[in-house]
Amino acid sequence: WDAAEREAAAVLEAFLASPAARELTRAEILGREVPFAYADAGTVVRGAVDLVYRLDGRLVVADFKSERVAEGSAAKIREKYAAQGRAYIDAIRLGWGEAAEFRVLFLRRPDL
Repeated sequence: WDAAEREAAAVLEAFLASPAARELTRAEILGREVPFAYADAGTVVRGAVDLVYRLDGRLVVADFKSERVAEGSAAKIREKYAAQGRAYIDAIRLGWGEAAEFRVLFLRRPDL
């Protein structure tokens, strides 16, 4: 557990010192772990959005990822989460009546 605690503290410390975290300090936080469910083509889509916030008039849904990301692979990894992002955007549009943008926030590499 000691090693896990040290690693978690290092990840958190790096994230809190990042431009991404500084941006969040300017944001109006609207919700954390926001649950949703909606029907889509005969199926139920459900989940929870990690973070919903408003920044400079824009509504943003964000998902925190703790995986290791190499500098050259960030775009490819973001593509992996594109469907998840569309579900989050749809959920906010349906539930809140507003358009939103989706962001993936890499905790281990907040500069990407």
